[in-house]
Amino acid sequence: MTSFEFPGFELTLPEFLAQLREIASEDWLEQHKEKYDSQCIQPCLNFIRAMAAKVAGFDPPHIAVPVLGGSLRNRKVDVANTSGSHTSFLHLVFWGGDEALISPSLHLILSSGGLGFGAGQWQFNEAQLTRYHKALGNELAVTELVHAIENAKQGGCHLEKPQLKIVPNELSLSGHARQLSLHTGLVVRNRNEDYDPQMFTPSCVEWVCERLQHLVPLQKWLMQNVYEIH
Repeated sequence: MTSFEFPGFELTLPEFLAQLREIASEDWLEQHKEKYDSQCIQPCLNFIRAMAAKVAGFDPPHIAVPVLGGSLRNRKVDVANTSGSHTSFLHLVFWGGDEALISPSLHLILSSGGLGFGAGQWQFNEAQLTRYHKALGNELAVTELVHAIENAKQGGCHLEKPQLKIVPNELSLSGHARQLSLHTGLVVRNRNEDYDPQMFTPSCVEWVCERLQHLVPLQKWLMQNVYEIH
């Protein structure tokens, strides 16, 4: 896969996203939709192109598709529908496996308030939950999961709160496994952090990759133990 050079995001991006968050005017959107495309959409697509070879080299490999609805989850501004067609943050996704909306994914959020990183899957389906519970009965698998969560923590991302308050009756677990059984999905993420200056320089891609690498062990664990993607 050939590499693609990315010069960094525009310094004015956070300010523009702040303006976008506050708008409710169809006239404003009409006047600024080209700027939205040139300052938000196109730079994100170019960034994804530059990331493609990098994430393909992760262990496990991840996929980056530089199109709207692919790795860029945003849509173009539609001035005929101001209520829901635009968004004030940019959501980028790199997924493991073959299916973007089903496989566990690495996430990058750019907003007026800062940067967000995340990984995992919010909710397992019935078959995935069964495999997850089975993995929690394996001491080695639990140890690997705990290490993956700790690795994410070192990268500034923390495990989201569990969805359940009581351990399922059919499970007989203890220690970390018992606590982890309260989760019906696993997501690690941070809250908005300040933009690092490197986001606006040619070192942007390398810096983001270093951050995402902290989240890859959780992706690998999920793909091997819950999604059976090898």
